[in-house]
Amino acid sequence: MNEPGENQVQELNKRIGTSLLLMGAAMSILMFIDGSDLDIPALPGFWYRSRSLHLLLCIGFFLGGLFLLRDPTQATSLDGETLNPGGEGQPVFDSVRLFTRSDCPLCEEAIDTLELYGAWMPEIEFIDISGDSILEEQYGQCIPVIEIDSRIRFRGRVDSILLRRLIEAQRRTIDVSDQECSS
Repeated sequence: MNEPGENQVQELNKRIGTSLLLMGAAMSILMFIDGSDLDIPALPGFWYRSRSLHLLLCIGFFLGGLFLLRDPTQATSLDGETLNPGGEGQPVFDSVRLFTRSDCPLCEEAIDTLELYGAWMPEIEFIDISGDSILEEQYGQCIPVIEIDSRIRFRGRVDSILLRRLIEAQRRTIDVSDQECSS
């Protein structure tokens, strides 16, 4: 579940990214036409004075557009394996605790993000801090708080990219320990 401001940023990135890709395509077509023997109307004077920059601009438009249109949740891990949300896997952590309270939109967003990577998570323990004066004093307005393997990893919004990195790092740690045990 995304916040309205986050949706607006994503929409703006899509529009700008698409515009940059279209500008890169138009630039490459103009470069092709200019290099061919096609009879076309003369291009503006600056076009002929700055030919050396055309290729760099074209590449910049394409790379900028691709960067803005990328989906960070579908990135590959460092070992080349794709760690897709909702994919299959085994829990890599021993415990996940979510400190929450009622009427907390960020808590709902945190739950959604954690559930995306549920295949790599153990069962989430939900702890409502409402009515517990010690927990309310400890966490106050920082809710939600996500504790993974007895360490607080997130306060407020859960960053899916950072969560993904935690999972990948833990998977590598498990793989290394498994290799050492089998040697």
